[in-house]
Amino acid sequence: MMFPERVCFLLQYTLLVTLVNGLIPKTPREQTTRAVVSIQNAIDNHRREGKPLRFFVDYLIPLPPETKAEDIDPWPGGLAQMYPYAEEILMDILQRVVVRRTEISGAP
Repeated sequence: MMFPERVCFLLQYTLLVTLVNGLIPKTPREQTTRAVVSIQNAIDNHRREGKPLRFFVDYLIPLPPETKAEDIDPWPGGLAQMYPYAEEILMDILQRVVVRRTEISGAP
């Protein structure tokens, strides 16, 4: 027989794990999809409120595939090394925001 305190703890733990798993994207693609939806929602909200459309997006760039667990700095080339990865992701995000906006408004 389980003690009520233990059952309560297990239920709280399960709910917390479920919440955290829902907040953290599991893949870079999911992160990109969430970014697109968030940007589009922000655009809609700012337009409705008459605010300027200027946004800052925090995005965790996935590590290069050649990165090993023992690497101290996965980006030894700094921003110059990150740029090609970030550029590809940014282009994808911008294209998807524009396509989604066009689909919603019906504009060409």
